[in-house]
Amino acid sequence: EAPLATVIPAGMVSSDPKTKRPPARRSCCLAVLAGGTLLVLLGGLATASLCWMTPRILGLRRNSCAAAATLVSELDRPVLDDKNGVQIPTARALGLAAPLADRSALEGQLPQLPDGRSLQRLEQDETLRIATLTHSVPYLTPDAVALVQEVGARFQRRLAAHGLPSYRITISSALRTQADQEALRQKNGNASARSAHFYGTTVDFSYGQWERPLPPQLLWLLGRLGLADRFADCHQPALRPLLRAVLAELRAEGAAWVLEERQQRCFHTTVRRQLALER
Repeated sequence: EAPLATVIPAGMVSSDPKTKRPPARRSCCLAVLAGGTLLVLLGGLATASLCWMTPRILGLRRNSCAAAATLVSELDRPVLDDKNGVQIPTARALGLAAPLADRSALEGQLPQLPDGRSLQRLEQDETLRIATLTHSVPYLTPDAVALVQEVGARFQRRLAAHGLPSYRITISSALRTQADQEALRQKNGNASARSAHFYGTTVDFSYGQWERPLPPQLLWLLGRLGLADRFADCHQPALRPLLRAVLAELRAEGAAWVLEERQQRCFHTTVRRQLALER
């Protein structure tokens, strides 16, 4: 009886099994190679798209860093030195009749001004952010709220006019009660017992805190891609001069008193007119 023949598929026949791989293994290798190539291409495309889209989405221009550097040298530097001698009398005339003892006075119905209007809560918006307030609360008179809104709007217009991206201004202090002021004095020996912040007419615009146009998540992604330097925050040196120019303009219009404080890194600002009634 003849022996059974072993049937070997044609594709498996090989004179040298070390040099020829089965079709299934070759297909797997090709698939892995194709997948890796596709991932590299997609990563490159995503990176290129990010580089192209990010400055356009954020309103950045190629020359915005150069424009910011030029502004620092070209903008005037007006002296803003309105101290308590002018700010406190104006605050008393336009604000609360007397300082609040503590924050319990803000529970329930908000305190009223002598003219019958009430304090308002200051809210964040696309032009303004409120820092974590430790010795004040975000309440102001309607006129001070109107002033803050006007500062924010004018600041954004100046940024756009100079080709700079949007930044939100930071409020670092607002209404203080007597208890707030006493706690601040214990922490800061230079703080006065008297303050225009008592009357709800006064805010501090920080020039040391700015909300960057790039979200933290995007900054992290740019860092992972090695692109952070392309979107470095080169505009900040121009922001303080621009905000100073806005406040000087409002001061010249008789709308505000302004003190540029070096130690606290803020513009201490009191409203001078009933701006809310003028709108």
